[in-house]
Amino acid sequence: MKNLLGKIVSLELGIVSSATEKVKGVVEELIKQGQVGEGEAKKVIDSLVKLGEKNKEEIKKYVGKMIADTLHGLDIPTRKELQKLNKDLEELKKGLKKTKRGA
Repeated sequence: MKNLLGKIVSLELGIVSSATEKVKGVVEELIKQGQVGEGEAKKVIDSLVKLGEKNKEEIKKYVGKMIADTLHGLDIPTRKELQKLNKDLEELKKGLKKTKRGA
């Protein structure tokens, strides 16, 4: 399941990256045709790259929340919960050993 979710994240990020590259290509074509100046094109590309980076972060957050919600819905314990259970178990074992020694 973890592998599948990783592939989903990679796909989402690939889509954003691909879109950014396509926009760069269009802007470069506009420069060649003389419809856009190089300075203006650089500003547009920079703006789009920043937007793409922002979208990547939003996608990561969304996918992370989706994964957490899915795991919660499946009633799968988190690492933190498992660590607490292990700690509690160790404390119970220690208490049981003390009880056996006292008996």
